Amino acid sequence: MKHFIKILLILVFFACNESSEPSSGWTIVGLMNNQVKAAVSWDNKVVAATLGGGVYMAVPGESLVPANEGLQNLFVYSLLVINGDLYAGTRDGIFVRHEQGTTWQHMTAALPSETRAYSLASDGSHLFAGSRTGVFQINLNNTDDVIHLSNGMSAEPYVMSTSFENDVLYTGTQGGLYTLIGSDEWQRETGVPLMTIGQLAFAQNIVVAPTDGSGISVKTNNSWKHENFGLPSMKTFAAFFHKNSFYCGSDHGVYTTDLDFKKWEPLNVGLPSNTIVNRFALIDEMIYACTENGLYRLQ
Repeated sequence: MKHFIKILLILVFFACNESSEPSSGWTIVGLMNNQVKAAVSWDNKVVAATLGGGVYMAVPGESLVPANEGLQNLFVYSLLVINGDLYAGTRDGIFVRHEQGTTWQHMTAALPSETRAYSLASDGSHLFAGSRTGVFQINLNNTDDVIHLSNGMSAEPYVMSTSFENDVLYTGTQGGLYTLIGSDEWQRETGVPLMTIGQLAFAQNIVVAPTDGSGISVKTNNSWKHENFGLPSMKTFAAFFHKNSFYCGSDHGVYTTDLDFKKWEPLNVGLPSNTIVNRFALIDEMIYACTENGLYRLQ
């Protein structure tokens, strides 16, 4: 009997000290060894943007294949779908592929030559493109109508992320987070470190901003604070919210927490060690991770 109790205690000890890694894991979708910068769903397909390989597409479950006809630059930083049309931000401006179209078209000649469109967002009637010199606002009904939004920013802010949420335009730059509300002058969110800000997440009046050196900044009740307990690295590049959970993409893979931010837990089953996660996407209610070594899907 004593021997049985001893074995039972050992089993309980190991069960309690098991890794907190969730049982669900990641599956490689494709583009191994490619830098994947963005992913979206368009025309019932998974679409992925890569640096150097252009855009890839596939019906879910099939292999991703190049879809670059008409795309004049294969360094693609960002993707966005607006009213059925697919937009790609590249090293040389923005390209559009219309609904059910098969070729890319250069969107506008009104942008400065070789504008790098690092990020894209929309309010439904305008496209906002984050660039080295600020944000370009493009009228979707007249793409030659372009306004350069840079007042309040440095001369070269490098806008790496752009989001439009609750009538507020957010831009994550290499020198902090800025917002634009009903004016033409940016306001810096002073509670966020002066670092590169990646993909933002929004939920229930909460804003989550990843930084590339101070971990995660969280805004609640108009106040910012750091929420980093459980993160092994302060280099974070992407935040995402889905079904009452936040996700963080870092240089150590993916971590997740709930709405109270008690602790970030690892979610790295299936990912190579120390995977760098650039961005998240939700496609057919499944979370995708755009990494420096391919596109992954959470099972």
